[in-house]
Amino acid sequence: MELLNSSNMKVEKTAGGFLNVTVKGTVYENIKLVRTFPFTAPNRFISVRMSDEDSREIGLIDDLEKDFAGEARACLQEELEIRYFTPVITKVISVKDQAGCSYFEVDTNAGVCNFAIRSNENAFMKLSETRVIIEDLENNRYEIPDLNKLTSKERKKLDIFL
Repeated sequence: MELLNSSNMKVEKTAGGFLNVTVKGTVYENIKLVRTFPFTAPNRFISVRMSDEDSREIGLIDDLEKDFAGEARACLQEELEIRYFTPVITKVISVKDQAGCSYFEVDTNAGVCNFAIRSNENAFMKLSETRVIIEDLENNRYEIPDLNKLTSKERKKLDIFL
């Protein structure tokens, strides 16, 4: 495994908004970044992968903040923010069960969102006693940073999933 940093990887954002990197003279176009520990250390252990079918790994960034600076770090960070956009749920408006799915309407820091999960799957990931990540049918993630900040009525709507 190749450890990547600013001394051995050049980062370039294309006019179309894609991210290209050059490692050891080889240009990799439209790469993708994958957080290997997205919840506990979001800027550590970032896998740099090709965008082909196999998502072959090019290398690993140990620590984004220490290993990159300036525009390169900004480009990498922006790519991660786009890939891991996670709206924060501030209010649970409704939860309805129908045909084996649960349909949520929630208010978030990005506005009102509607999403669905399979009722029989574990879409709720408890990161702590109060912090929860919900992954919907389309693999979008939503965060509830503190269940205690929801009203008792809102918590009751989620109890079946927790």
